[in-house]
Amino acid sequence: VWYLLIRNVLKGENTLLVGPTGSGKTELVSHVAKAMSKPLNIQDMGTVQDAQSALLGVHRLNKDGHSTFDYAPFVSHIQTEGIVLLDELNRSPLSAANILFPCLDGRRYLPVDVACDDCERHIAVNPGCVFIATANLGAEYSGTTQIDRALLDRFFPVELDYPSETAETKVLVHRTGVNEKTAKAIVKVSKTIRQQYKEQELSNVISVRHTLQVASLIKDGFDTVGALEKVIMPLFDDAVGMSERTKVKSIIAAN
Repeated sequence: VWYLLIRNVLKGENTLLVGPTGSGKTELVSHVAKAMSKPLNIQDMGTVQDAQSALLGVHRLNKDGHSTFDYAPFVSHIQTEGIVLLDELNRSPLSAANILFPCLDGRRYLPVDVACDDCERHIAVNPGCVFIATANLGAEYSGTTQIDRALLDRFFPVELDYPSETAETKVLVHRTGVNEKTAKAIVKVSKTIRQQYKEQELSNVISVRHTLQVASLIKDGFDTVGALEKVIMPLFDDAVGMSERTKVKSIIAAN
């Protein structure tokens, strides 16, 4: 995946990283940009309520009472050589797709039709600007929308998953300073929960963010079982008769 992303950036290929939350999609793009010495501009699509104001700009009254047009930061981002990250694209409104279409295809421009008469309404995308998007696709992600098929077709899809058990163990040791034995125990619990989630035995999954939180608590003096329960238990239902927490507790105890 690392070399594929570097290849796509070098070729100016729009790339869509698809994978579960907390699998490192955004951080991976950040590392690629740093390794390639490319500026990284992040457009948080998950916070976009009004696509026009977020991606194009807004009209404001100046101190003289006259209307002026303020371009959105996204406009300057696409005019800069580097990587533009469309983070959590699946959380943006469908209206954002119509604005992004000409940026992502052969036209390579941003239509700012709402700008003032004297303002530039046809913003060319810098030839060295590359778009990478991230998305959590699936019905389990509340607040998400189905990405327009025409928008998906403008990206090279790359699927990510959680790291291997060995790799995640190394991440915990490196990031938090816990010993390898402890890291392995944390990862074993997370892998078991992820597997049961895939088998629809549990309603939630444990991300790398969660395993890092557990390891951090242990490093700060919490015992392993206590740290696991404090981070993981709130993520699961405690309904009478079919408590997921009872199942999760047994997983923790077994590992």
